[in-house]
Amino acid sequence: MIAIKHLRWYIILLLSFNCIASFGQLRLPHYYTNHMVLQRDKPVKFWGWNVPGKGVSVRLNGKLLNANAGIDSVWTVMLPVMKAGGPYTISVQAGADTVSINDIYFGDVWFCGGQSNMNFRMRQIMNHDKELADADYPLIRTFNVPLIGAEEPQKDVLKSNWLVAGQQTIDNFSAVAFQFAKNVFKATKVPIGLINTSWGGSPIETFMSPESLKDFPSASAKVKSIRPGFIQATKQANTDKIKQWEQNFANAAEYIDANRTLNGKAEFFNTDDSWKPVTVPGFVDDQGIAVKKGISWYKKEFTISEIPSTAATIDLGRINFASFTYLNGVYIGIQPNPYYNAKFKLSSGLLKKGINEVLVCGYNDSDKTGFRPIAKQQITIGGQSISLSGEWLYKQGKVFDKAGALGAVVTLDFEHGYPALAYNAVIHPFFNYAVKGCLWYQGEANATIKSCFEYEVLLTSLIKSWRQSFNNNALPFYMVQIANYGPVSAQPKASPWAVVQEAQTKVSNAIINSGIAITNDVGNALDVHPTNKQEVGRRLALVALKNAYGQTNLTAEGPVLKSVKIQQEGIVLSFDNVDDGIQVKGGGNLLEGFAVCGDDNKFYWAQAKVEGNKVIVSCPQVSKPLHVRYAFESSPAKINFYNKQGLPAVPFRTDKLTEF
Repeated sequence: MIAIKHLRWYIILLLSFNCIASFGQLRLPHYYTNHMVLQRDKPVKFWGWNVPGKGVSVRLNGKLLNANAGIDSVWTVMLPVMKAGGPYTISVQAGADTVSINDIYFGDVWFCGGQSNMNFRMRQIMNHDKELADADYPLIRTFNVPLIGAEEPQKDVLKSNWLVAGQQTIDNFSAVAFQFAKNVFKATKVPIGLINTSWGGSPIETFMSPESLKDFPSASAKVKSIRPGFIQATKQANTDKIKQWEQNFANAAEYIDANRTLNGKAEFFNTDDSWKPVTVPGFVDDQGIAVKKGISWYKKEFTISEIPSTAATIDLGRINFASFTYLNGVYIGIQPNPYYNAKFKLSSGLLKKGINEVLVCGYNDSDKTGFRPIAKQQITIGGQSISLSGEWLYKQGKVFDKAGALGAVVTLDFEHGYPALAYNAVIHPFFNYAVKGCLWYQGEANATIKSCFEYEVLLTSLIKSWRQSFNNNALPFYMVQIANYGPVSAQPKASPWAVVQEAQTKVSNAIINSGIAITNDVGNALDVHPTNKQEVGRRLALVALKNAYGQTNLTAEGPVLKSVKIQQEGIVLSFDNVDDGIQVKGGGNLLEGFAVCGDDNKFYWAQAKVEGNKVIVSCPQVSKPLHVRYAFESSPAKINFYNKQGLPAVPFRTDKLTEF
């Protein structure tokens, strides 16, 4: 059934993307819709399709522009240079066919790319109610590009609409992009358009062209394997692999049959001393219980006074690593990864008056076991919630000695993880759309031992390729450095995460018209999707306001390492962006997060003392310090190093780690 459904969908997609010329009538790309924002102060290409050889007339602001469709059915006109403002209407006529686009504004268009932290929507942001009350910005608009892969570069995207920022629409805006736009708009009063091409879980390679990947053998080899039908064939193969993995999970659980139903060995589920009380959310490992990798079982009873007459939803938060969930013994769903909540709609009649029981079967082979302490567990019935957080019961199930015992985990929608496929369908169509610049928030998926040391060159190649395709080799490109995430290390420990952060900083320093917002103080060590996107957007806006909008009096970046001197008393560090002084957040004159090493390359935590605009770093374990690092971990224990403008210092190291 899955394969048939996707085959039908791909046939529709094929007709939409590849058979446009055969339609033979007037048509515009799907990103030209009411409420769109076009780039001000430069000529703008405006184009579409019509019968080959036939004329097309385009009218804007009293001016008439004419063109003829070529043999490929494409026609193009260049709109006159327009100042910021609106609303305007563009009318397109070809014979008896007429298309009108209304409520158009000219302003600044920002092309937003990356993975889930850029795609993270306003509905998930912290202080959502406050944000909703400040959501009416009719001159901020977004176009969320439908996410799909393609085997060849496309000219158009799937149908979508430009949205005007307001209380009814704001939840569908990228949170980072909207917070960026709000700050820029308040400072400039220029209409802002946001084209959101971000896709969760994506490595950088999927957003890159085949040509830009040619110097990367692994990615290039994958690109060469792409043929017509490749996506559908891979989806079918992945469907089979997913079914097998889920069946392996059920088999490993021992008490679940092929239909996901509990197999009737009721004695295992009887409450006795083998069930240990645990606090949820929370990891079992942290609660004085010896946990072994493999299967874990959790259960909790709760009471409702009446059978609900409205729709109900259960949300169990994020469970390491994968989980089956049952309510009153009935299977309600699987969550195959811990990056999203185990959240399910409950069918009518499943809840009962009185005592109910939720049962979870979890599988974990590499991380801490249990419920990540970042979300509350609850059942929502209409507008009412029943808390499921608090005391649960835990029981160890089948144990596995090694990771990967259930086989490789794959996803059905794999395009966002495969080189060039997202580029072809999501990025390439917009190279005909004039933009002010690019915003980029990505890197988490490349923060691996295998990929991290390549990220600097990959990112450089992407920027160069995009700029060439947008026909602007100096196009502004501003990025967010990935935030802190992962276990806090007791001892200084470099990580692939820190290497990617470093790569982003190095690229921002090396490439003209680029910049970076540092965010390793607003992340969440337990959640790769931190909710404080307000500060991320504000810092990104500072970079743009200073560099793209000419507000050169702004400080847009925190302290940046300028020089290093090794002296008798320790390592003396000087910094840029501290003209008004160094701020030790929380008070005092000692900074956290510094580590030093001698010629044995073994790092120790160090004391870092502020003296004027310099930092003196010393460590009793290292008599002759050679190198220094600052915040060069996945999750620094504490960040308190800022300038007086409240911007955090840029992480750095002076050693030359090239492998782990």
